[in-house]
Amino acid sequence: MKKLILLISVLAFAISPLFSQQQVLTYENVVNIAVEQSIVIKLQKNQLKVNQAVKQQSMASFLPNLSASGWGYRTDGQQWSNEESAMVNTSIDRASYNIGTNMTVFNGLGNVYRLKQANQSYKAQKEQVEQNIQNVIFLASRQFLQLLLDKELLFIAKEDYEVQKELYEQLKAYADLGTRTKTELLSQEAQLKTCEVTLITRQNQLRSDKTSLAKTLLFDPDKEFEILKPAWNVDSILIIQYNQDSLMQMAKNNRPDIKRLQAEKKASFQGVNISRAAYMPRVSIYYNYGSYFASNNRRMNTTDSSYYMVAFDDQLLRENYSRQYGFTISIPIFNQLQTHTNVTRSKIAYENTKLAYQDFEMQLFLDVQNAYQDFLSYKESYLANVTNAEASRKAYQRQQEMYRLGQGSLLELNTENQHYIQAQSEKIQAEYILLFQQIVLDYYVGILQASN
Repeated sequence: MKKLILLISVLAFAISPLFSQQQVLTYENVVNIAVEQSIVIKLQKNQLKVNQAVKQQSMASFLPNLSASGWGYRTDGQQWSNEESAMVNTSIDRASYNIGTNMTVFNGLGNVYRLKQANQSYKAQKEQVEQNIQNVIFLASRQFLQLLLDKELLFIAKEDYEVQKELYEQLKAYADLGTRTKTELLSQEAQLKTCEVTLITRQNQLRSDKTSLAKTLLFDPDKEFEILKPAWNVDSILIIQYNQDSLMQMAKNNRPDIKRLQAEKKASFQGVNISRAAYMPRVSIYYNYGSYFASNNRRMNTTDSSYYMVAFDDQLLRENYSRQYGFTISIPIFNQLQTHTNVTRSKIAYENTKLAYQDFEMQLFLDVQNAYQDFLSYKESYLANVTNAEASRKAYQRQQEMYRLGQGSLLELNTENQHYIQAQSEKIQAEYILLFQQIVLDYYVGILQASN
């Protein structure tokens, strides 16, 4: 007995890791993982960092720049000596440095327009990131609901197979006793095989859709997971009343892609202003400070008329310095029509962004309208399928009772069973289509979140 208990414990310990590898995911888990793992979102967020850097650079363009430079070298060979008034073979060390700054005072407000453009480009990219997030949520939601539907249809197929198998075993027993014909038994065997094929098809479909979801989540191929059905109530969706005009207004206010196009249009308009700024004069101010050291810079000693080299720090920091400051002005007169070409190009780009916005706005209206009409249609379809499923269930139960009493044929029973299974399948499909259409509506008006 002790050996048996020990064996069971060892087996349980060995098997438990296999079960622990299977992860159970809620809808929120699936959506959050999909968003977190999405390569597209990561790429767009990286681009957002670039746009942020461009925005910061545009802000910094209002400040003066600052630079520093320095150099040093030694020259060996014949060189002129002021002390000896002749060429001598010697080595001379030299060093210098320079610190300079300049600032643009006026450039046709080009820096102002660039900052406005950078702000709008950054905003457009933020909306692009948000749109990609909603795209991923939409895709993950569709795959999640499809997987739930597959599980429901598989459950219906399993139940039907078990019912047909039980009926087949009863008929086989009756046929052996001679109370049922062999023809009925063969007919029921064919029906059982049909149910088995349907069951296998449902299993394969479930496996395929599960693989698609795992790919979206970037799971390892050997990772096992299951999903939990959310506590969504289709009845709460049935009582929702939408207004098409309100939905369209919500879409205009919330859709990230239409906000992106609006920002891109404004950024493109600033591009026209930037190009036109090149027609204006450019004024800047500057200031430079520098000094140098040379080892042949010598000075006469007043006491003994000898020469000595001026100290390094005296030359570089106190005596040899120089300052330069002023302003520059540049007036464009003719540059081979380059500015004209740039202005024309930026105007066309601006016109194109306006056309793209108008086209998207019209398409958005059609998308919201179709989603709204589909939602109404799917509500009616679901209610009709509920009624049909209930009627089919009662008809099948009545036919079962008649067949049990010997008042109905096996063909009639199988026909009612097929109607019942089909009605149940259509009902569950209509339910999930309606649930998904709610997500579709939220997507098209731009309010799709992981908690839907």
